Amino acid sequence: MPYYGKISLACSLCRTRKIKCDQLRPSCSQCLRISATCTGYRDPKSTVFRHYSYITEKRKPLPESFESADSDIEMALKSVTKSHRLDGSLSISTNDLVTSLFYGYFTVGGSPTGHLFTSWLPKNIPNTDNDASLAAFRATGYALLFAITKSQDQLAMARQKYSKALYLTRQALESPDTSQTCWIVRIILLLSLFETFACTSYASLLMVHQHFAGAAALLRTQDLYNKENPLSKDELQVFLLLRRRLVATSLMRKMPIATAVIRWSEAVKKIMTPDELWSSELWDGIAQLANLQAKLATNQPANYANYIQPLEQQDRHLSTWANRLPQSWRYEIRSRQFKDEDYPTYYYKYIDYNVALDWTHYRVARCIIHHTILKFSQTADVTIPSSILSNQIVNSERIIQSLCDDICATVPYFLRQTDQSSSSKPGIDALDLVWPLHMTVNMDCAPLSQRLWAQGKLQEIGETMGISLASQLAAVLKPAWLQVNANR
Repeated sequence: MPYYGKISLACSLCRTRKIKCDQLRPSCSQCLRISATCTGYRDPKSTVFRHYSYITEKRKPLPESFESADSDIEMALKSVTKSHRLDGSLSISTNDLVTSLFYGYFTVGGSPTGHLFTSWLPKNIPNTDNDASLAAFRATGYALLFAITKSQDQLAMARQKYSKALYLTRQALESPDTSQTCWIVRIILLLSLFETFACTSYASLLMVHQHFAGAAALLRTQDLYNKENPLSKDELQVFLLLRRRLVATSLMRKMPIATAVIRWSEAVKKIMTPDELWSSELWDGIAQLANLQAKLATNQPANYANYIQPLEQQDRHLSTWANRLPQSWRYEIRSRQFKDEDYPTYYYKYIDYNVALDWTHYRVARCIIHHTILKFSQTADVTIPSSILSNQIVNSERIIQSLCDDICATVPYFLRQTDQSSSSKPGIDALDLVWPLHMTVNMDCAPLSQRLWAQGKLQEIGETMGISLASQLAAVLKPAWLQVNANR
């Protein structure tokens, strides 16, 4: 083979300008300096036979059908949603397939209202290449495709689209027009999903929360919810989704909730439906718990009463919420038609997906409360009678075990594994199980078999359902406690 010189791995713009490219991610410094879209970098393996690409293309037979041309993508589509066989003569771009995959993934079956996330997704996707929402949409779709097929080419394409989405979003943020605020927040929420699907390291977990915090900061800066005109239904759905995601991740990371978010929650209650009001009451309580967790993490009181009593007050508040719920929010206990190893023989059936989601986060919040009480009671130097302390420990352990049983009994509903005839595959349903299962694995007082089962479900969600975040959490949870408990 003749030698044609050293291969340049620079981006296309730096190669055209014949300048040095530092190949930083997601965009090189030269492209950032001139506010240009960095197209990504060459793969050394793909350039080995670059001079023979024309001959190879001439010899390569045309695909006989859609199936032979895009087998990886079609396999991903089959794993998420059912699709009709397409005519092989149709010319379908990868972008169109990514769009179909995305919407199939975020379709929630068996629920009257679907998922809150899908309530504001655009019915028609813009077709202009310089649209930030289209770039974010495609970035998330390619990241999902990578998570399912494990194709590094799809990951590279996803990061390229992600870089373009960040660039276009930054341009939109510089605009003084505040009417586009909700549109920008939707883009940021899409970018947070990119981090979830393209998660290849624990550092990606931090980026998810940073996206939520950035969206909240944008709303606070532009003071969107202080305007005199009432919010539209779409704007309300954007806020409700953002609050749910922000509060959930803040609780897990022991981060405080911005005061503006709590103030907005009160301001928008007058336009909520009755079901939205019940949900809002729960998330207001979880937000208070997140702030309390953050306060205790930075300034732990030495007095036992000052530490435990605020947590018990939050627990009573959440329990009262659950006891006051209307009959439409109650769930049915049903037996399963088949049994897996260490799998619950029953499951909870809910009237609506969002109702099931709120019940699950209610249980996670109470698990965190009693787990915190247990840790303090077992390690703190307290002066209260040992009998009272012992009763507190026993009571918290009993409540945690009951809540973990409830979380596990909800898993079949989320994963659509209620019986052998369940043929549909979970999409965003599985995404909402990641943190509850993570919490179950971390509960020391839960049975070992239950914790192992929960960790196995995390691995299943990551490996077969394309949620890389679950795989990363399962890998983090593997080591110490499993070995210690196995040797008992």
